[in-house]
Amino acid sequence: MIRALPVLVALAAAPLAAQEDKKAWPIEAQHRLGAVAACIVNVSHGKADRLLTSDFRTSSYRKGLERLANDNRGCWRENKLRASYGLPFAGALAEAMLERGEGNLIVRMAQARETERLTFSATDAMAHCVVKARPGVTASLFGTEIGSDAESQAVVALSGAIADCASANGIDGPVRNIRYLLATASYRLVAAHEEQVGSDA
Repeated sequence: MIRALPVLVALAAAPLAAQEDKKAWPIEAQHRLGAVAACIVNVSHGKADRLLTSDFRTSSYRKGLERLANDNRGCWRENKLRASYGLPFAGALAEAMLERGEGNLIVRMAQARETERLTFSATDAMAHCVVKARPGVTASLFGTEIGSDAESQAVVALSGAIADCASANGIDGPVRNIRYLLATASYRLVAAHEEQVGSDA
């Protein structure tokens, strides 16, 4: 099952921060968003790929994400969730796309860690840095249950890399939506690596 969780990492206090962020995003809604993303990816795989690998700063990306959500309204209705077009939706889509890929995700992410990929913001660069530094733990995070001890443990295991990568990219203070940021960064890296391998074959 695909899962997405907006996690706030207060670099030195990850478990408490994660709990605080859940107040804004109920756990049940996070489960439903993951189900929505899985539903959309099943019918719009190519569109999701093109969006997630594009520059999210552009108006075409924002319009495309909204269009993807609206073109699949049945997925939202089925899961009784109001459509959303921001980072949580993109992160849930990215996790769904990662799960859809062939092979063990930990192995795939480890293989992609040396891939060079353009980043689009300081937080995006931070997320890519974390994924490259701890690909296995990041992949394990995506397999955890929302609100579970395993999820909290994965965030704690990543907190050192998050702090280092945030500092390296000039980010001072809490990092919000870390799971979504890591998911989108992971998908772009894995997609770029697998495209490169395919073209070299």
